[in-house]
Amino acid sequence: MNKAVHKIKERDNAEEILAERERLAALSSDISNALVKVTDIQESLRYCCEAIVKHLDAAFARVWTLNQEDNILELQASAGIYTHIDGEHSRIPLGKFKIGKIAEERKPHLTNKVVGDASVGNQEWAKREGMKAFAGYPLIVEERLIGVIAMFSRQPLPEATIEALSVVADGIALGIEHHQIIAQLREQTEVVETINHIGQMLSAELDQQKLVQAVTDAATELTGAEFGSFFYNVLNEEGASYMLYTLSGVPREAFSNLPMPRATDLFGPTFRGDKTIRLDNVKKDSRYGNNPPYKGMPKGHLPVTSY
Repeated sequence: MNKAVHKIKERDNAEEILAERERLAALSSDISNALVKVTDIQESLRYCCEAIVKHLDAAFARVWTLNQEDNILELQASAGIYTHIDGEHSRIPLGKFKIGKIAEERKPHLTNKVVGDASVGNQEWAKREGMKAFAGYPLIVEERLIGVIAMFSRQPLPEATIEALSVVADGIALGIEHHQIIAQLREQTEVVETINHIGQMLSAELDQQKLVQAVTDAATELTGAEFGSFFYNVLNEEGASYMLYTLSGVPREAFSNLPMPRATDLFGPTFRGDKTIRLDNVKKDSRYGNNPPYKGMPKGHLPVTSY
């Protein structure tokens, strides 16, 4: 009788091991397909998160990528009980929250006791949602931090799952870098093609209006701006005015009822040819809104952030 029970247990264990292997193999296959066959990086990472939720019975899974310029982790994909990518955890500085600490320390954080884990800040949420396990991994390629992947589960994570997640994290890190390289190459190609087109126009186009319009269009496209303009330096009767010459990205009617641009504290250096001005947010610059009669942009002006 004992031998028979022992054989049944052995058979059940073997079936469980086989089922686990098949589950992890399916996860690996779905992750690979998402990274290789889907060209949009956010869509690709969303499929990866969905695969983790599906195959590992996760409550939810998320992937952040590192914005190196701002040193911020930006949420790119989320699946499971939370699918939004905005909110409190959409942009996480390195070192903040458990996700930021994983990135800063470049070490995974794994626990099957979420309730009571000091790194999980919202313990009431964890208790209410019945969260038991958390696994977070830094996404690293050749010592370069690419981002972070993390998941919560309402079930404890077995060792095999934790090992599989480590492999998945490495694959996703490589996939993100691949997408980023392709995007950079595509952008560089578009820049070269646009510059070549401008060069051809400079040598062939005799109509000044068409030529300046083409350059304005190209500059707007290359910078990814919503709209761009070229100002033709003309003095009015008072000796201080600048006329809008060409416009790209929006119809001319968008500015037809607005006053002519002036050499304000913000525009002046560019209009006078003193220096280039580059701002991420004009409203946060000390020169913004200093010139009456307007305290910034006149009524009816299109929204502007960067300049």
